Amino acid sequence: MNKNTLVYENTYYSLFLYMLYDKNWLESDYLIFDNRISYDFLNRLKETVHCIDENIYYNGCKRPIPKSPIRNPINFYKKKLIQKELFNQYNLIVGNIEHLDNSLVNSYKIQIEDGLGTRQHLREGIKKTNFLSRLKKRIYFREAKKFSSTKKFIIAESIIAATPFKNKTIHIDIKSTWNKKTNNEKSLILKLFNVNAVQLNTINDSFNLLLTQPLNEDNNCTEEDKIKGYRLLLKKHSFSEKSLIIKPHPKENTDYQKYFPNATIIDKDFPIELMVLLDINVNNVITLFSTAASIFNDNSNKIIYSRAPSYFNFKEKYIKKINSLNL
Repeated sequence: MNKNTLVYENTYYSLFLYMLYDKNWLESDYLIFDNRISYDFLNRLKETVHCIDENIYYNGCKRPIPKSPIRNPINFYKKKLIQKELFNQYNLIVGNIEHLDNSLVNSYKIQIEDGLGTRQHLREGIKKTNFLSRLKKRIYFREAKKFSSTKKFIIAESIIAATPFKNKTIHIDIKSTWNKKTNNEKSLILKLFNVNAVQLNTINDSFNLLLTQPLNEDNNCTEEDKIKGYRLLLKKHSFSEKSLIIKPHPKENTDYQKYFPNATIIDKDFPIELMVLLDINVNNVITLFSTAASIFNDNSNKIIYSRAPSYFNFKEKYIKKINSLNL
């Protein structure tokens, strides 16, 4: 892969997938945006690879460029041009391209999936838009059609992609790709993600794993309803708190140790896929609709997708969205 590469990312999972995909990941430049990545992780990343100076601005900045120029058009278009100058220095931009959406950036682009959203879009294909919508995007220097300039998509699941993306999708088998890494390469990645070996060694196949999601952070319910919902979900399946592992979503701010003091809480900086790669088995995996659960197909007795139980008090529109997902 070309050395002149910029990794533009905001999730631990996508970063991990990129490190599996590109054997030369240590030679790339990195630009981390959004507030999902902790400063502790960013500091470890800086000690490992070259993070460009713009990380000072981008990290912790949920949206480096505002959605609309209406409130401050000068600032909006100024940022678009600054981003263009920065990104066009690179032959290749790889990472969460969906959040770049700048028609002025003409580098070769590769999208690393960020989970359900990317896969769903690849299955559905390019949605039709009306003239006014396309005109608005052109004025805002956005792509007329989502992912229209993205050349490849790296995903960790074999899917049937819609026609526009069929020849652009590359499936990475996480387990086999990890096993091809040398012990030194594996150790470096585990150190970067701050793997807690002592904690993981206490987990065995008598434990149940709960993969939570940022339900209140995304304004789909209150934190109170989220905790109440998870408690009722666990009660329904007779899962004991003492034999429960909770893996929070990186976007969450909920202190699960406060609500489930007897459970084992996994650091949210830690990609859950690493548990399987370290040969950790659990009894059951339960989640509402996290795609990360599928990695445990061979490392658990059962995977339970609960989708949208009524006791979470979701709005009807959100319930329909969840129930339509291809899990």
